[in-house]
Amino acid sequence: MASKIFAGDMPELMERILHNLDSENSEVDQVDHGITSLFSCTLVNRYWCKMSIPILWQNPFEIYETPTFIPAYFSSLYESEKLLLKEYGIMTDFPNTLFQYERFLKFLNLGSLDHVIHEWIMLQFPNQQEDTTELECHIFNLLLRIFIEGGATLSMLELDFYNEVRPEIFYLLGRNKHFFSQLNKLTIVDAINESRFEIAISWLKILEKSSTKIRNLTFNCYYGYTSRLSHAYIRVISSQKQLKLFSFIGDKDFSTEFFGIISALESQKSTLKEIEIRKCAYSAEFETLRNCENLEVIRILEPYNENVFKTFNTKCCNTLQISSHKSIDSSNIIQILEKSGSSLQRLEIKSFRKEINSQSLLLKTLMTTCPNITYLFFDGIKLSVQFLEFIGGLKRLQFLTLDWMSDESEELMKVHIMNFAKILPSTLQYLSLLNHPSNLHIDILLNHCDAPLKKLLFGIIYKNNTYENKIKALIEFCLRKKTLEYVDIIDFVNEGSMLSFKNWNVIQKDLEEYVKLVPYKSLQVYC
Repeated sequence: MASKIFAGDMPELMERILHNLDSENSEVDQVDHGITSLFSCTLVNRYWCKMSIPILWQNPFEIYETPTFIPAYFSSLYESEKLLLKEYGIMTDFPNTLFQYERFLKFLNLGSLDHVIHEWIMLQFPNQQEDTTELECHIFNLLLRIFIEGGATLSMLELDFYNEVRPEIFYLLGRNKHFFSQLNKLTIVDAINESRFEIAISWLKILEKSSTKIRNLTFNCYYGYTSRLSHAYIRVISSQKQLKLFSFIGDKDFSTEFFGIISALESQKSTLKEIEIRKCAYSAEFETLRNCENLEVIRILEPYNENVFKTFNTKCCNTLQISSHKSIDSSNIIQILEKSGSSLQRLEIKSFRKEINSQSLLLKTLMTTCPNITYLFFDGIKLSVQFLEFIGGLKRLQFLTLDWMSDESEELMKVHIMNFAKILPSTLQYLSLLNHPSNLHIDILLNHCDAPLKKLLFGIIYKNNTYENKIKALIEFCLRKKTLEYVDIIDFVNEGSMLSFKNWNVIQKDLEEYVKLVPYKSLQVYC
């Protein structure tokens, strides 16, 4: 850092600092704070303003709560376009702007764009009773024209086919290839009616020709799937030169036909590093995935059946995420665990509190083949002697999330929890316990835990007469270990599953001298 300062690289450093400020606040669910900080930077001086504005206008349709920023783009309207807006009753004395804001656009979600336009029109005509669909469509196309001709170069596009896009927009896209030339992430939301079919084809043809550097590609078919578009989808996949992540979200009733889309991944087998399959039934097309031997991240979420677990042949998987609303049969994932072996570092098996079958086989396989796990998420697991042995043997474990089964007597569960606390590895920094407070016994766990935890998440029942004992145990742990920085305590309403936030300030005050109480989203670590 010092060498860069003395070398005169301050513009580069300032840009990096501002980008980090933006991204860090987004990650901890404090977007408003991040935006406020960046706006404050614009007031420091002309140079800081020049550096901050492009960041603030990268993704306006997602981050700003009100649509009042829309007119900032209208200084680029042609006179004929202003006249047309006047006919709808919109005042067109738009002020000249200091910046050409459309140039800064990097992230575009067409659904969000449509929503913001609707909200802005409602502000202009608060008592409007007539249908505004035609006006919304007109402004939608005007803004697309402004973005394309104004020099925007997108990094991310979320594309749906709900809106009418006029032919001149596709003509402009064909001439201004820079608009999609740096596209890194593309999400396509299917489910269209017949009147939008040709529009969908036009979008996909443009993307096939203009966007060959996509690294992250998602097909979201949750609300339906149009098989007639499959050939166009396949061409988009095949045109990519460096696809790293592919995600397919099946429809709500589970997709069973893929019309060659999964098979098209054969063309990406050498570059593909991550795959996510959600809400899908097994198909012979999944056998193509055996050829993707460089996969490092595999996510199989809510499958209709578990045969899909057996269609991977990679030996370098470092992240495996599996979830199912049915009870998971561990025997179906043994093959992928054995092949991953020491490469596996992050593992999540989530059965939504349904007991995992064949637990003994699962734990035996993990203990013998996967010693390097640093992140572990388990629910539907029992605190058996074998499980405790497995946890104690993970010498690199840093992040642990559990929701264990408790079908034994309370006294026996207390013994299991005490033993569990004692074997937690000295590398563990993050512990999230999702169990209901009635079978958690957090005071026993904290009294016997020697792990240097930095972040802790658990539940309590504030109105329960054990609240003081649990808070006392937490405070004593803070004083004894001196490592805990953040805690989130979820307050349950009595013995039920409902949550309460009424006592947040009281709990915060009880802990303010010892540890910082923060919301769940600020602490949660994902696989």
